[in-house]
Amino acid sequence: MKRIYLDHAAATPLDKRVKEAMEPFWSEIFANPGNEHKDGLLAKEHLEKSRETISQILGVRREEIFFTSGGTESNSLALIGFLNYLEDKGKLDGSHIITSVIEHPSVLDIFKKYKKKGLGVDFVPVTGDGLINMRELEQMINEDTVLVSIVYVNSEIGTVQPLKEISNLIKKKNPRVVFHTDASQAPLYLEIKVDGLGVDMMSMDGQKIYGPKGVGVLYKNRNVNLSPVLLGGGQERGLRPGTENVPLIVGMAKAFEIVESERPETLKKVLPIRDHFIDSSLNLSDKVILNGSREYRSAGNVNISVIGQDSDFLFIKLDEKGVSCATKSVCIGEKEEGSYVLKALGSPDVKTGVRFSLGRDTTKEEIDKVIEIFSNILSD
Repeated sequence: MKRIYLDHAAATPLDKRVKEAMEPFWSEIFANPGNEHKDGLLAKEHLEKSRETISQILGVRREEIFFTSGGTESNSLALIGFLNYLEDKGKLDGSHIITSVIEHPSVLDIFKKYKKKGLGVDFVPVTGDGLINMRELEQMINEDTVLVSIVYVNSEIGTVQPLKEISNLIKKKNPRVVFHTDASQAPLYLEIKVDGLGVDMMSMDGQKIYGPKGVGVLYKNRNVNLSPVLLGGGQERGLRPGTENVPLIVGMAKAFEIVESERPETLKKVLPIRDHFIDSSLNLSDKVILNGSREYRSAGNVNISVIGQDSDFLFIKLDEKGVSCATKSVCIGEKEEGSYVLKALGSPDVKTGVRFSLGRDTTKEEIDKVIEIFSNILSD
C-alpha cells in the first residue's frame, strides 16, 4: 500500500517548479556571489532578484530581507541578535522580554537561557484553545519591556494567533517594544504581508512551503538593530556571515511566489478535507478530542487525543499501517516527556496528542483510509 504522508508541518516535498528553478544554479550559475567577476556578479544578480521577490510578497523593503539556513536560525538571529545589540550598547541590564508558553523550542530555549542569566523574562499563558491570554500579556508589558515574541501558527496544535491585535496591544502599552513572530507554519494558508500583521521581525522556513530544506528568511524592520550571532564575514549586510546558498535561496523565492499565487486555491481544497478529518475523528469515539481551537486553526492541522491512549503507541501503529504523522515537534527531540503545548492547554494527559498535518495534495480518499486505520487501531 502506498504510504499516506500527513506530516507536512515538519517538511513538505519539493515542488517540481521549485526544483526546475534551482537547476541552473548547481553547475552553471555556481560562482560565489561575493566575487566581483562576471560569474560572481551573475550569481549576485539572482540572489538579489530572490530578495526582491520575497520583499514584494511581504510588502517590505529589499534591504529588510536576510537569508539564513532555516526557521531556527532566523529565530536565533532575530532574538539573540537583538539582545546582543542591546548588550553591546550597554542597554541590556534591566531589560524585560516576553514570549508565550507554546513557542517553538528555538524561541523558548533562548528565553529560558536569558532568564537563567538574570534577565527579566515572562512567559505569557494561553487559553484552553491555545490562544494568547491577552489580559495577562497586557499586564506583563511594562516600561522596561524591549522584546515580545509570539508564534503566528503553533506547529503542534495549529492555533493561529491574532498578531495584529497583539501588535496593537503591545504598541499601545509600550511603543518601543520590538515585536517578533515565528511564521514558519503560516505562508501556505495565511496572509504574510507585514503591514497586516504589525510585526517588526518575522522568521520563515523554505521547507515548510514546498521549497528546499536548509534555507530560511528573516524580515527585520530597518529601524530594528541587530548584532551578528556568527562572526567572520560581511554577507547579508554583516548580520549573517558565510557564502549565501544561491540555489536554495532561488528555490525558496520560487516557492514563495507559488504559495502566494495559489493560496486561495490551496485553502479551497484543503479546508473541507481538514474539517472532514476532524468530524470523522470525533465521531469515532467519545474518547477522541480535538486539541486547540477549531475556529482559529491552520487549514492543514488536525491534532487529536484519545483519552487514556498513549500517543507513542498510536504513532507506532499508524506508522506500521503506512501513515506518517507526529506526536510533537521534531525539534523537541527526546528531552521532553509528553507535550509541553498540551500541558499549557491544561490537558490532563500530555502524552496523548497525535498531529496530522495535511498538504495541498492530500485527498479525501486518503483521509478516509486513515480514519479506517485509526478506527481499527482503537477497536483492537
